Amino acid sequence: MSYLTDGLIYNQKGLNKELDCGDCNMCCKLPKINKTYFKDTIFQKDSFEWCKNCEIGVGCKVYKDRPKTCKDYECTFLCGFSFIRPNKAGFLITLEDINGINPLEAKVITIFCEDHKLSNLVKNIKKEHNLRYLIKQGFKFVIRTNKNNKDLWVYDPKISDELIKPSQKQVEDARELLNA
Repeated sequence: MSYLTDGLIYNQKGLNKELDCGDCNMCCKLPKINKTYFKDTIFQKDSFEWCKNCEIGVGCKVYKDRPKTCKDYECTFLCGFSFIRPNKAGFLITLEDINGINPLEAKVITIFCEDHKLSNLVKNIKKEHNLRYLIKQGFKFVIRTNKNNKDLWVYDPKISDELIKPSQKQVEDARELLNA
């Protein structure tokens, strides 16, 4: 069953916290985990690296006691916003603050995508009702395919129906604008 609000459709099971990760553990690989304390040690990991606590295809070995950063992470599939499990789509949708700017105000969604799934990304974005709705609202997508924060792709359907690879200079200029 689905729930409609303001043009967005939510999976009722997600809203009721009835979904689980299953065999997906993309959040253990794709996003960066900034320095945090975990079991009296400092824990951190770069994006696009597997967490040392992850058993690939099974899940987190310390799930019940996982770091606060991991507990606070909200998977768009588990909360009912997206309908394609991240490991099936090959990408993870996240609302990432950019220099303290709320992504919903900036109308920018960050997608962490495995490089080998990049060719199907636009097709998979178009499969998701809520992402199509956000596109109609003027949202753009910044796609990260590796740990280099300057090596990005952009999907902005108002400019192109294909992914755009900005130059390093364009990425730096955009960051300067955000910092101004």
